[in-house]
Amino acid sequence: MDVGGSAAIFLGDKGAGKSTTVSALLDAGQRLLTDDLVALATENAGGVPAVQPAFPAVKLWPDTLHALSLDPEQGAQVIHPSITKVQKTIEIDLPTQPVPAGGIFVLSPNLEGRTEVVRLDRSSALSALFCYAFIARFGITSLGKTHLAGLMHQCGTIVRTTPVYTLHVARDFARLGELAPVVTAALASKEHKQK
Repeated sequence: MDVGGSAAIFLGDKGAGKSTTVSALLDAGQRLLTDDLVALATENAGGVPAVQPAFPAVKLWPDTLHALSLDPEQGAQVIHPSITKVQKTIEIDLPTQPVPAGGIFVLSPNLEGRTEVVRLDRSSALSALFCYAFIARFGITSLGKTHLAGLMHQCGTIVRTTPVYTLHVARDFARLGELAPVVTAALASKEHKQK
């Protein structure tokens, strides 16, 4: 998501609420950059990794569409006949340039408790990036060991330049409005700016 000119990136396991979180931020007036896959370039002139805008759509379950008051008929299509999740196209103008990464948020859903962010130390942040990297999900068989070394270098660059947080989120549609203020505050915080 583009949150005031900085990219907020959300990672998590299947069902953790990534698209729901993104949709809550959309509802709060933020701009979608991509969904499902984030292309993060680490070789930018300013030294800050940047997100390449790509897919103006989100995949949501019907109950999430309802909770966010989104029309399931407009710009939505069923992903597969055997599941009820739909891909909903978001009518936006994507940025033409990459957006600097402001923070990475690893979703940690819970049944109760506060919606809050906790900054990870660099070791934990590096571990989280490896866990959710494309290569970790799909293997290195076609990419080779050289690519793995490049991935390690890129992840190291990211944790040195971009804060990584755990985002504790409540599994409660009534509390979706808590997400945008918490994410926005984390990106604007003094601790964040000291990277």
